[in-house]
Amino acid sequence: LPTPSFLSSSSPSSLFGLCVCCFPSPSILLIVVGKAILVFEELLKEGVSEDRVKSIRSPVGLDLRGRSPDEIAVSIVAEMLMIREGGSGLPMTMPDNIWTKITNKTNNLLAESKIK
Repeated sequence: LPTPSFLSSSSPSSLFGLCVCCFPSPSILLIVVGKAILVFEELLKEGVSEDRVKSIRSPVGLDLRGRSPDEIAVSIVAEMLMIREGGSGLPMTMPDNIWTKITNKTNNLLAESKIK
């Protein structure tokens, strides 16, 4: 997995410079800025491919439907961790091997109680 670059700025021009510096690497970029559209337009004008610009993740954060600053912060950190650790962003589920242990134990306990 590529090492992610997390970029944040309130200034589109400084963020544009950061994006250009990071583009030679295969990094995934997360933009935390209210004017990402301006940065995207500038990158396209500078000749960055549309596919590369589309690969920039913005708006940042997983869709948790949070609206408060705290909830938005959690969604941003969750996405950062997902990218860093190679997660899917899907809900976690109990692994099949654990379910097998649970059902085997339950079935054995039920069988033992019927014997007695």
